[in-house]
Amino acid sequence: MKTRLLQTAGILALCAWCANAQILVHGVPLVMSLGISGGASQSHIEADSLLKSYFEPTPNVERPIAPAFGLDCELRIGRFAAVSIGMKYEQRGENTKTTTVKFNDDIFDHTLQTHAGFDYFSIPIIVKGGYSGKSAWAFVRLGLNASVLAGDSLSWILDGSPATPGSDRMPAVDITGYDYSALVGCEAGLRFGRHGVFFTLDYLHGLTNLSESLSGTAYNRAYEACVGYRFFFGN
Repeated sequence: MKTRLLQTAGILALCAWCANAQILVHGVPLVMSLGISGGASQSHIEADSLLKSYFEPTPNVERPIAPAFGLDCELRIGRFAAVSIGMKYEQRGENTKTTTVKFNDDIFDHTLQTHAGFDYFSIPIIVKGGYSGKSAWAFVRLGLNASVLAGDSLSWILDGSPATPGSDRMPAVDITGYDYSALVGCEAGLRFGRHGVFFTLDYLHGLTNLSESLSGTAYNRAYEACVGYRFFFGN
């Protein structure tokens, strides 16, 4: 019975702390907050050698726009800095429009359209620097985006029909199951008491080769814009 009372008291104390979660460390206020955001990203694949021939077999490249959304926990450090860690769902990839092509071993013209799409669950770790006031904030964002591949969709549509991976026309490609990206961007927001709305704009520069199946390298590149809501646990 006493143990349960102590546990209940501990939970109530934690809730009370969270409701006023601002502490001072050497005179510097620390404020925790939770954020939710959603938006869109536009991505492409930067490749060379045979991987470029796979992802960009024609010059008519499309950079798809896809949804992105996530959650994060942020710690404000005084007026001029913050750090955050979160979880995010993101899509990456690249397409090519239907184009007339020729193959070296064939005198006839063919039509070709390609699609490469990747679904990622990511953990962005971001350091922010700028200014945070009582009613607004603006930060520059630098971070690392660690992603796990949740699924991929790769296809070549040759003469209106799907080509078989590993055939003479379409090589087979295995996609790496993770991706690390450097992140640089900016963030601005308005605060109303413990509530805030914000906007972020980030560029993500992939650091992981997408495939080791063919010679060459291929990296994700993306621009991402999101809007969100933030709840502050302290003043």
